[in-house]
Amino acid sequence: MTLPEFLAVAVKARRWVLVGDPDQLPPFNNIEENGTTLDDVIDSALELACSVGSLLERTKPGLRPDHRSVVVARDPARVCEAVRAHLVAVGFDNAPPVSVFGDADEGIVICSASQVDEAIQFVAPVRQRDRTHNPRQPGSVSVLIERGVAVARPEFASGTRFADPRLRAQPSIFDNAFGVYHAQPWAKRSQQKLRVVAFRNGHAKYLPSTAAVDVLNGSSGGVSVIPPREALVFAIAERLAVNTVSVYDWLTGMPIEHFDTSPLSELSAVSMPFAALQAAVRPYVGVLKKQYRMDPSLSRVPRALFYFEEALFDGRSGSTTGSRVKLMQVDGVDGDRESNRSESKAILDLLATLSGSETAKKHRPKILVITPYKEQERHLEDVVDSARLRGGLDNVDVEVCTLDRCQGREAEYVFISLVRNKASVFMDAPKRWNVALTRAMEGLFIFGDINAFLREARRERETTRIRGGDGRPMMSLLARILEAYDQQEHASVAPPRVHR
Repeated sequence: MTLPEFLAVAVKARRWVLVGDPDQLPPFNNIEENGTTLDDVIDSALELACSVGSLLERTKPGLRPDHRSVVVARDPARVCEAVRAHLVAVGFDNAPPVSVFGDADEGIVICSASQVDEAIQFVAPVRQRDRTHNPRQPGSVSVLIERGVAVARPEFASGTRFADPRLRAQPSIFDNAFGVYHAQPWAKRSQQKLRVVAFRNGHAKYLPSTAAVDVLNGSSGGVSVIPPREALVFAIAERLAVNTVSVYDWLTGMPIEHFDTSPLSELSAVSMPFAALQAAVRPYVGVLKKQYRMDPSLSRVPRALFYFEEALFDGRSGSTTGSRVKLMQVDGVDGDRESNRSESKAILDLLATLSGSETAKKHRPKILVITPYKEQERHLEDVVDSARLRGGLDNVDVEVCTLDRCQGREAEYVFISLVRNKASVFMDAPKRWNVALTRAMEGLFIFGDINAFLREARRERETTRIRGGDGRPMMSLLARILEAYDQQEHASVAPPRVHR
């Protein structure tokens, strides 16, 4: 719960008790909706300049000089000057030329709403287009529009598209700052580098710059209509805290000591007024350190990786040797797709084995199948439903869900489908993986190209050893997790097993 969500309930109660796990899923962050909460903070012309920076930051460095887009503004000359100043201030030394339509060069062309069609025709390289509605094909033109300006939507297959709203400055601020907030404390404590944390260095590209603020204020007849950058960034940090930080962190303290870039470094000042409340609450904060769900062999890795041996101790007896975790190597990973038929078949085969076991005939086990991607979730649901219709899974209860939907659930057995053989930044989320890995009661089976992630872990550790530095390897979180399970599996005396 965020602080506003909590207060809506708390004011109705004489007393309240909060029970939860701050190391599991944080409040939901809808970046587009949260981004609109900055509309009264960031002037529309300033937001346009910052959004140009955001779009270029998401473009591969080698492709930035050839970037082409049309920017629609109320005052093109004023915005053009602000965009140029912003790109220089934030260090885009390979940015494309920026000009007002009329004296335009190829690159980023800024025009009024009445000039959009002409500007698009000027910018668009029409050669080699196949006239399909594919935004990534050569010749496609992105159109970025100032907030509050109306422009007709491009026709189908026109080769023109509106810039993705999620890539504008304000959603980007919420997206990346949220990811860093929930990953950087873990990365520092675990002595590991994560790409999602490294992306914090890009925040400056779409946060308001002093140069852009000065240009826009200077073109307003000497009247400072936009507050100084420091005030803007503080207001952004405040909205970020209100809309995405859990009430637990408000009451016990945000992990401010781990943050070193704006807008997260401003959170110390944002939370300062709550110091007295935190002091008053502190005597009533406790930790429930034992878990009674998992076999002890299932809790070892999450306890070490996510709780740093401070919680998740075993409250139930279980196997003292062996491992109830099994890494299931599946070849034939489908590239960058978000579904994987090879993994689905391997999962279905093991489900069928479980369903036919003597244990399942006596006690119908619950099995939770988890995957990071909705496309794979839908595919697995179809596979499971088809098997049920054929009568192949009569003795097991199977539920399929994504990482973000599995919190609060538990099952005797948990199957995880990784889908890809290389983790995206989306996967570098310690709290999300902590949830997925702590659902199983008796057995955990992870399906995917395990060897690819283990090779990544070995390669990055060797690279770190050779280069020296701070000794922290830059590997994906998933590689670190699978490395830990592989070590546990090889250290075990007895292999993991399915009860038959």
